[in-house]
This record gives sequence, C-alpha cells and structure tokens, in this order.
Amino acid sequence: MEIVAETQGDIAILRPKGKIEMMGAPELREAIQARTSSGFSKIVIDMRSVTFLDSSGYGVLIEAAHALAEKGGSFRLLGAQNRMKLLLNQNVTFCETEAEALS
Repeated sequence: MEIVAETQGDIAILRPKGKIEMMGAPELREAIQARTSSGFSKIVIDMRSVTFLDSSGYGVLIEAAHALAEKGGSFRLLGAQNRMKLLLNQNVTFCETEAEALS
C-alpha cells in the first residue's frame, strides 16, 4: 500500500492506494497519528484508490474516528464503497466529492 499525504488549510488528506489489510493497516494508523500529533484535528481519508479493506483496516478507521471525535475533531471518508458504509455508518462521515469532504 502507498499513502500520499497532503494538506489543504487545516485539513490533512491521506490518499491510500491498494489494499488496506493486516500488513498495511499499521502504516495507515501511523500516518493518521502523525497528522493528529502535528496538530491536525480534521482528517480526510480518500478511499477512491483502495481496492481492498479487511478488518484491520476497518479497525484503524474506527479508532481514528473515535479519537478525533473525542477531541472535537472531524474524520471523513471520501469515496467509500457501499460495503464500507454499511460497516462504518455510525462511526464516520461519508462524502461523495472532495469539495464536500473538505468543507
């Protein structure tokens, strides 16, 4: 898995590509934690290039959503597939467009 990281104002955007599974999930967790440690309280994960997400990946996303919510932050998923939405629907804000995710 590859993760492209960028910022737009006070929003950290992570764009993982490929599979988020047991081997790649820690990398995503570390990328999210690095952003929150740097002071970002708004994080967008662009899921449009994710080809597979296992329970490890779901765990990372749920963990991040809860951690940011506890700090009054914002955690959004851009372009999540319907299956992801069913499993994460009470933990994450879903966005269909980048403009919506960054608003």
